[in-house]
Amino acid sequence: MNGRLAGKVAIVTGGTRGIGRAIAERFLAEGARVVVAGRSEPDRPLAGGSAMFCRTDVAKAEEVQALLDFTLERCGRLDVLVNSAGVQLEKPIGETSEAEWDWLMGINLKGVFLCAKAALEPMCKAGGGVILNIGSYDGFAADPGLAAYCASKGGVHALSKAIAVDYGAAGIRCNAICPGWIRTEMMDAYLKSQADPAEAEEAVIAQHPVGRLGQPQDIASLATWLASDEASFASGQLFVLDGGLTAHAPTCRGVNNDFDQPTRSKLNADHSNPGHRPRKLRHRPLVDPLHRRGGRCAGHPQGYCWAIFQPVAPAPMPRATASGARRKQGEPRR
Repeated sequence: MNGRLAGKVAIVTGGTRGIGRAIAERFLAEGARVVVAGRSEPDRPLAGGSAMFCRTDVAKAEEVQALLDFTLERCGRLDVLVNSAGVQLEKPIGETSEAEWDWLMGINLKGVFLCAKAALEPMCKAGGGVILNIGSYDGFAADPGLAAYCASKGGVHALSKAIAVDYGAAGIRCNAICPGWIRTEMMDAYLKSQADPAEAEEAVIAQHPVGRLGQPQDIASLATWLASDEASFASGQLFVLDGGLTAHAPTCRGVNNDFDQPTRSKLNADHSNPGHRPRKLRHRPLVDPLHRRGGRCAGHPQGYCWAIFQPVAPAPMPRATASGARRKQGEPRR
């Protein structure tokens, strides 16, 4: 079969749904033999070809080794490993229990470590291979209320670079894809946790210069290139794919401020001190109405802060006299 991945053997963890499923289906369409790993079988056959399934909990070393044995017995080699298995917890760190932290880290970070470690031996014997980890833009810029998830993805990013450095000489390339807001079941769960999911989604879309949310197929397209020989010089990199979300400055864009007068007066009182430090609020800035209103912060000459935005003009800069000395605003010229 022809295709960019023809003749290659790939394992895709978390390949039964979401981003992992889209990657597995694209790999099949490009000619690869694919082993899908997950805690439960796919609810419907994968498109693009016939994939093999191996029930696996990536947080358990013995099950990860069984996955590698399964793949080598049936396919004889391993060329590509995609670590896509992941879970999410919508809690700040103060509300996260130790058990919840261990559960999430076990899948999101320890799972990447175990799978990559198990894949090293067959890849090194074959003269090389590709390890592709699914990170997140949350590994760079934290969404409030996702503390453990953000920490796990930051770890995935660092581990990806370390693998690339340590095993590049053995012919192994390792990269991470860092998606933004991708339409998956995980994203739907996050939106449903908001007071108004429809408004939350609208606010999220408004933050994207491309004007839409990402689709799992968008990630699958990049994964296909990184897994192919076309990307033979790409290693140790974090590929952000977020529709331009993290490209623009951290100002709020949206409708004009329409707070009622009591709310506006309270906010102005709270931000009347020019020396106040911006504070991050517990609510999610991308979806909370306070963060979606246009305008400027009265307390900062630069015109904005992270907390509450007010529709006021920035403070005028002091003018310079002919001699270059500064004079106070309102002081007569000499």
